Amino acid sequence: MHKIKIFFSILSLGILSSNIVIADQGITNPVHGKHVGEIVWSKKPIDFRSPNESSFQKTFNAGDAIYGRVYQKNAINNYQSYNNGSSSAIRDGGYEIRAIIDGKPIASSFGVFYDGNLSGKAASEWTTWRFSPYPENPEQGFEQDIANKWTKAVRGLTAGNHKIRFEAWGTQGQYKTKQPIAAGEFTLVLAAGDKISSTTKFPEDSYSGSDKDSLKQKMKRALVGPVAKNVSELTKMAIASEWKQGVYKKQIPRLEYRKITGIALWRDTNNDQLCRFVSYNFIQDKMASGWSPLRFHGFCNGCNEGEVDCQSK
Repeated sequence: MHKIKIFFSILSLGILSSNIVIADQGITNPVHGKHVGEIVWSKKPIDFRSPNESSFQKTFNAGDAIYGRVYQKNAINNYQSYNNGSSSAIRDGGYEIRAIIDGKPIASSFGVFYDGNLSGKAASEWTTWRFSPYPENPEQGFEQDIANKWTKAVRGLTAGNHKIRFEAWGTQGQYKTKQPIAAGEFTLVLAAGDKISSTTKFPEDSYSGSDKDSLKQKMKRALVGPVAKNVSELTKMAIASEWKQGVYKKQIPRLEYRKITGIALWRDTNNDQLCRFVSYNFIQDKMASGWSPLRFHGFCNGCNEGEVDCQSK
């Protein structure tokens, strides 16, 4: 009896470690079936259930929106990844996007254009998903990140026709699929003077106080030293919150404070005509005579951050 239990335990472990294909969406429609392993492109969003193949494009001009859809054979978690002769099933929906412009790989971070994860059901079920380099109004997060990277990648291109290729690879840590799980190409046509504008807009103020202008100047000055060498490095500020009151709990007597978030727009330092903005927290302590001078408190994690066209700031 014990031998039977051990046998089934070993058998179960073998099954779990093998390349089992989990049921996924499969081929979602005839267009998907025709373009398996491809990334297709359009000037309008490509519908999941009823894609309009006649709208697919191979050529885009500077002002065109660019929408893509990835058509895979299997869901990402149903691919094997490899590294130095060993293999691993993809478990976490990991992928990376590689960009090649005129035959030259374009790296953004960690040696690739973009890396991310499809989570939950998306990783184990989706066989098609959106990848849009330049949508008209990108959503915050994935779409905005991709649009920002695309804008930077093509800013320095000269007038003429440019061959653009994107590849999607499955990943599991340092392991990668042997080949792209999908890839697609198009031609970007740039006329003299054309520029790919940033889809990002500098955030608006969300502060209702009457001292808005003076508070922005105080924020600029508070950044000098901790993050800036001088005020001239900062071209603009936005106030991203109202004051938030608090108390230092470990101090006796209890000392009150208030915090607020500001967004600083930095000058262009590499002549790509893109200016970076970053969110910071500021703080004041309650004194007998009022509030202490505003001081830098730290970076605002998870807050507004990005790049915007400098001339349209």
